[in-house]
Amino acid sequence: MDAENIEYSRSLYIASLIYKEQEEELLAEKERQDLDTWINEKEQHANMYVALRDRTMLVDEVKALAGYDTPAAVREVFRQLDIRSVWKVRRMRTIRAWAAAAAILIILVGSIALFTRKGSTSVPARMKDIAAGGNKAVLTLGNGRKLVLDSIPNGQLTQQIGATISQQNGQVIYDAIKGSNDITAEYNTITIPKGGQYTVVLPDGSKVMLNAASSLKYPTVFSGNDRAVELSGEAYFEIVKNKTQPFVVKTHRQTITVLGTAFDVMAYNDEPTERTTLVNGAVQVGVGSQTSVLTPGRQVLVNTGSAGISVVDADVDKETAWTTGFFKFDHTDIHPIMREIARWYDIEVAYETPANDAETYTGRISRSMPLSDLAAFLEKNGIHHFRMDGRKLTVRP
Repeated sequence: MDAENIEYSRSLYIASLIYKEQEEELLAEKERQDLDTWINEKEQHANMYVALRDRTMLVDEVKALAGYDTPAAVREVFRQLDIRSVWKVRRMRTIRAWAAAAAILIILVGSIALFTRKGSTSVPARMKDIAAGGNKAVLTLGNGRKLVLDSIPNGQLTQQIGATISQQNGQVIYDAIKGSNDITAEYNTITIPKGGQYTVVLPDGSKVMLNAASSLKYPTVFSGNDRAVELSGEAYFEIVKNKTQPFVVKTHRQTITVLGTAFDVMAYNDEPTERTTLVNGAVQVGVGSQTSVLTPGRQVLVNTGSAGISVVDADVDKETAWTTGFFKFDHTDIHPIMREIARWYDIEVAYETPANDAETYTGRISRSMPLSDLAAFLEKNGIHHFRMDGRKLTVRP
């Protein structure tokens, strides 16, 4: 068995162990050791384990999978990977049992079977590979000096007015210098290219995770009446509470004021809608003269060319999926799907013929797979065809 199928085989084995835990079955000592080893190998594994152990996270996947020929979908995964004996699938009495197993299984091997369509078995030829995105960023200091963070080893980067700056494994960290609250701060900007992501720990301890093709401008010390930053693109915020100094996020269209909370802001210039999604706490979103206070699980939508705002229920898991290493789509047409893929893989996307916006897709896919695997998966499940020429991906009927 080649290296790729060996890795798939191990993923299937780990998936079986997690599913046994879900069913409250006792793991053998060797199985427990194998699962613990896998969890501790990578932070992404630990995060994925927590997510897969959370039954509430799997509810939507199970409901959607229940509408498909799920046993056939699972068997098709085994057939395509030529794996017959790694995981002996027990007979399951209900479609929900199959759906739960499939949700765990297919999330773990890199995608979720919500895309699966009955009768779709063709496998496209592999294209020239482009790796998935990773930790990449450029930090521009107040004096104009630029630091390419992904080319600099861990450790202290520099000291500025009010803070010492260091980085550690994809995070740039600002440690405030005592007694610096009354000084005039410098402003830094962290810019994430296409194909990148990075996290900033601000001087107050607030954490901001930035997605591809995004930037954040912020001071080296928060010395005014508020803690104001400027965002372009998408970021997930975890804000330290400070009632006397509210945290403010400014985008092209919105002003978001918080005291202490977790929320996601998507404000790309090439997207028709800006979205602010509240995970916990409370935020006030202002657009022009209009304001709205969000409660957890709610979302503000601001459309291009519109002065108004809409407040709707949010799919928080979908909006924050990128922070845990996934794309997630829910009745989404091909254009926003391809815009998100283009930002993460740093590619140009073109369309051979106009795409049908009425045709939508729902599913979850790992952001860690190479572009060739992603395109092959989409093609296999009937979601268009693709041609790669350098870094240009053409979508075909």
